[in-house]
Amino acid sequence: MMTNGLRRRSLLALPLVVALLAAGSLSLRAATPAETERKIDALLAKMTLQEELGQMSQAVLRDLSDKTKEEIRQGRWGSLFGGGTPAEKADPANRRDTWAGCGSCDD
Repeated sequence: MMTNGLRRRSLLALPLVVALLAAGSLSLRAATPAETERKIDALLAKMTLQEELGQMSQAVLRDLSDKTKEEIRQGRWGSLFGGGTPAEKADPANRRDTWAGCGSCDD
């Protein structure tokens, strides 16, 4: 059972909670394209050429060796692709149309 003092404090806190929620929801609006461009420009201005090139680089992920982990830490790779090497993709066993029960997967 709630005491009178606790009930009174809860009722007094309610407007504060509502105000905080309203203030938070006002700041959750989507950025305008111009604001987004300014943020991008600011981030790029902080990056070195090596970091920019690293963000545009993609490697095929074979394993997470210590060398690969260190390259990631240094910003060498912007993304890792887990879809297989060209040789793995060329292997007929890896083609979608040869999977059991697949039929024509492009339909």
